[in-house]
Amino acid sequence: MDEISSTPTTNIGSCPSSGGPSNRLDESVSSSRSPEHEDPTNQPEEEQPSKKRKNVCKSFVWDHFTKILPVVKPEHPEAKCHYCKAKVGCHPEHHGTSGMRSHLKRCLPYLKQLNQLVRRWIVEFLIMDEMPFRTVQRIGFRKLVTRLEPRFKMPTRYTIMKDCMELYIEERTKLKEAIVKESPRVCFTTNTWTSVQNVNYMCVIAHFIDRRWCLQKLILYFRRITNHNGATIGKEIEECMNFWGIAKILTITVDNATNNDTTIEQVKKKQLGGGANVVCKHNFIHMRCAAHILNLIIHEGLKELDDSVAKIRNIIKYVKSSPQRLAGFKKAASDRFISERNFLQMDVPTRWNSTYVMLERAEKFRGVFENMLEEDENLVMFLNEDDHGRKGLGTPSFEDWEHIRQLVKFLKVFYEITLHISGSKYVTSNAFFEELARIKFHLETFTTCSDILLCDMAKRMQSKYDKYWGDLRKVNRLLFVAAVLDPRFKLISLEYWAIKNFGKDRGMDFTTMVRDTLETMFEEYSGCVITQPAQTSGSQSSVSMDEMNIENQLWGGLSAYRQQQNLLNNKSEVERYLIEDVEPKVPGFDILLWWKVNSQKFQILSRIAKDVLAIPISTVPCESAFSTEGQVLDPFRSSLAPCTVEGLICAQNWLHVDPILEEDDAEVDGGDDPLSYKLDIEIENLRIPVE
Repeated sequence: MDEISSTPTTNIGSCPSSGGPSNRLDESVSSSRSPEHEDPTNQPEEEQPSKKRKNVCKSFVWDHFTKILPVVKPEHPEAKCHYCKAKVGCHPEHHGTSGMRSHLKRCLPYLKQLNQLVRRWIVEFLIMDEMPFRTVQRIGFRKLVTRLEPRFKMPTRYTIMKDCMELYIEERTKLKEAIVKESPRVCFTTNTWTSVQNVNYMCVIAHFIDRRWCLQKLILYFRRITNHNGATIGKEIEECMNFWGIAKILTITVDNATNNDTTIEQVKKKQLGGGANVVCKHNFIHMRCAAHILNLIIHEGLKELDDSVAKIRNIIKYVKSSPQRLAGFKKAASDRFISERNFLQMDVPTRWNSTYVMLERAEKFRGVFENMLEEDENLVMFLNEDDHGRKGLGTPSFEDWEHIRQLVKFLKVFYEITLHISGSKYVTSNAFFEELARIKFHLETFTTCSDILLCDMAKRMQSKYDKYWGDLRKVNRLLFVAAVLDPRFKLISLEYWAIKNFGKDRGMDFTTMVRDTLETMFEEYSGCVITQPAQTSGSQSSVSMDEMNIENQLWGGLSAYRQQQNLLNNKSEVERYLIEDVEPKVPGFDILLWWKVNSQKFQILSRIAKDVLAIPISTVPCESAFSTEGQVLDPFRSSLAPCTVEGLICAQNWLHVDPILEEDDAEVDGGDDPLSYKLDIEIENLRIPVE
């Protein structure tokens, strides 16, 4: 039968919505019925005010059907199923939507698609929330899913594990295509870890800024390795780059382990000769973890207060070793009106930031500890005895508490700096210079203070600081280039600070070194976009002048020639950027948004900024991945195969991050109104993620 299709309410190929045919699912939809869905035979010949209700909510079933009007009997409209193409009567007075509801309950293609969709949701839930595969066999979870969708058949845990790996392969394929199309210059962070299985794992994370000027952090590699040798790690990085089709890298951020020097040299040797893929001959490819260096500096200073810190650690250990003691301590704190928020915490001695948190919280409960020492004789005995490897140092004295109070005040600045440079959701390379200046100023201030203990501590830390960061020529210059590309600092801020701290001669030498590095990068990036004039073939030269456009013959190559000449002398772009005044230091300044708006004004510098600002200055992202892996591969799930572990870790990361822009975005590369970019960012910030 010939039929006329009316305007559908949704796309025919749409997937089943969360409101399925089950009577337990929400059937209300906010959109109203459109005039096209009304019976055309009931329309009056003359225009009259409509007596039908307005804003009538349409049923969810219209997400799965398209209304059609038969040519023979247009007064009897029908609805065509999106899945099996069956036709159901849908006259608003004779049938309503009950026929369509009944059809969906027995439509096999729809039920199959719905079953696949629910399975996909369960797989994403297990991966993103680090749940074990046996979750699908637990009674409570099965009861929940049955109440939400009674027709769904719960698969076994082995089927779910297979679905998880299929999702991992699917997401990996899409991500690989996006990376190849995006072709970014990547900055790597890498680290190694030993699991509860006593298996060595290696993590490689790629950092880059996409064409939307959004920072991306993708776990590309989480593999089992045989050992921690530098050659082995370098080979794995090369294999990772080959698999993902990554030809351009800028830096590799690693900790200060000696084997990493071999790793960097091996990758650098393989990359040299890559032409435009190599920046500054890879002289700055080795990026040392700033958080690791800062950790070494502070541990050097904490040696002066080992005994005082150990006394506080011992007394906290005593309180937390028994539920009765802990309850009594909380009651005593409550009697003193001390909030239990940010309660006592034990530290990890190898991580100074946890030691700072332990001391900062303990100092708040100083009065409670002193009362406890007077009332609890067992506490005094515990603090004085040598047992279980604990050195009996006695009770904390008044001087010990004063040392701790001064130490907390002293370490607070370093704690804030560590939090800042360890971020992975925002750019950090531009923050290195400012934080380096803060550290130097803080140490120099305390080396001349009246407190002898803090003065000695600052001097020890100053010596360690000088070892790593004292000679600015040994610091990776890309970190200073990143500061120059921060419009709030530029080169003038670096010059002022260097002259003030090192004198005019050394300060100007440092400034010249940074500027030369920037200009070298500018020339290399400029060479990548020079377009050569088109060659005229012999067959074209044989064509007579009458058959060719004289205007094109005279001026056809002018555009390419002008572009070439401008690029060869395009240092003026650097000059224009440096001459302009710096931006004010306001809270919430978005450096990526600034470069996105000014990318047309500084076309080559913006490309440099896109690569340099993506550099991570710490290996904390890798440590976060290992922390996640420790939850995925806990002692109760230690039998997971390494390939399964990699699939779960990588898929979780890919499902959490925003998708990479795959299609060309003309607005990003165009010269649109800068306010439109601000509006885009505000809309992005207001977007609520789908759970």
